[in-house]
Amino acid sequence: MNKKNLTYCKRFIFNVLFLITVIRLIWNFLYGFRWPSEYVLSNNIFTYEYGFIPRSLIASFLKLLFGNLIYDRKFLYVLIVGTGILLLSFFCYLSYFFTIKTQNIVGSLLVFWYSLSIYSAYIAHEMGYFEQYGYVFLCGLILFCAKIKSVLKFSILCSGLMFISLLISETNAFLVCPVLLSITLLNTFENMPVVDFEGGGGKRVFRCLIQTICVNIPNILYCICVNYIRVPQEIIGKQLSLIRENSDKFQRLDEIGAYFYGDRTAREYTDQILFRDENWQLMAYMFLIIFTVTLVLIFNRNYQKAFLFIAASGFVIACGYTLNFIAWDAERYKFGQAMMVTFLGIWTFKKIESAKIILNKDLLYTLVIGTLIMAAIMDYKLGLFDGAEYNNSIMRLKDTLSAYNF
Repeated sequence: MNKKNLTYCKRFIFNVLFLITVIRLIWNFLYGFRWPSEYVLSNNIFTYEYGFIPRSLIASFLKLLFGNLIYDRKFLYVLIVGTGILLLSFFCYLSYFFTIKTQNIVGSLLVFWYSLSIYSAYIAHEMGYFEQYGYVFLCGLILFCAKIKSVLKFSILCSGLMFISLLISETNAFLVCPVLLSITLLNTFENMPVVDFEGGGGKRVFRCLIQTICVNIPNILYCICVNYIRVPQEIIGKQLSLIRENSDKFQRLDEIGAYFYGDRTAREYTDQILFRDENWQLMAYMFLIIFTVTLVLIFNRNYQKAFLFIAASGFVIACGYTLNFIAWDAERYKFGQAMMVTFLGIWTFKKIESAKIILNKDLLYTLVIGTLIMAAIMDYKLGLFDGAEYNNSIMRLKDTLSAYNF
């Protein structure tokens, strides 16, 4: 096969891979789609109108822009579903970037594997939960900030995004902030020579770690204090009255409000939550991504980056697991773990030019076998999907909206 035909064949393969990935992403989005529940809607309309209330940053910002429109159910649907579509668009664009634009086979397969997994359906299922806004920050960081060369500026940017994510919801401390912190450290070490501890490299590493801690002091303090914040019941009462003056369509306001003035540190642990088993499919998904990314880095002699990637992956998985103890939400933490590992893998290969990736036969065999494994487990369902009713057709859109009298 001559060079021209080889180029044409390669381009054809990447085009087909892009088409299949996008179709699968859209398919899973429609499969997992559900309208935000009353609980989700009620969470999204608390503001700073009468004083600080945790988890109220998004609604407070939107009220500055749109006023009392934030109490309109249709507006909240546009906000929440629009955020989900933004995330879908991000992964569709990444597929285009890796397949059509740069022809990066490893990056292309990472997005393809994600599209095969149930986690691309879970994004649509979890629309409206506050970590979704944090995932938007991660998307923006990967798309627009990968080329910031100043380590300090990048660290400050990530620290700022972490603090905003924490103000959106403290659960982002375990679903979004670990990725931002890991990316900060990966970027720091990437922009310094391979560490030579005998030649003074240890001092540079220590200085960078101290710098990272210093710029994250506000985040650390907020994480320590947030669960002990008890909003005066008077403020919550005023907030609930304000919402009801503008809308009477939200049924779970008192339940949400009571969470903020009650004791937020009280938890009752059970063996069922503490020692719940992992899904083997989840483990297979994360192992394949971590193993593949690490193997590619090792074959390309990026040993330091490979070690740091493994350490960062272990760190974010451990952070995701803690949601068992904090949110009592086993399915959600599994989704969070998978998403964090996915974002780390994508960040790694968004930073590496495709021309610098060396592929040998062993690595190609690994990618093929990994793809076959992903295809074999692609349609397994988390327990959350068992027996659930979804809007499996776009035609349900009209019926859902017309069910409410706005």
